[in-house]
Amino acid sequence: MEVLLISIIDSKDNNKTIEVIGKEEMSEESYLKPMVNILKKNIEAEGGAK
Repeated sequence: MEVLLISIIDSKDNNKTIEVIGKEEMSEESYLKPMVNILKKNIEAEGGAK
């Protein structure tokens, strides 16, 4: 899977610019694992699964 590496620039007047800074080939597992970890942390921060 090809993944775009982006940079989000926040200006003083609150406009956001997204700039593509590269592309990288990643396996689905290595791409999804960080997302799953972030979701787990968010669930734990909210007091666990309901």
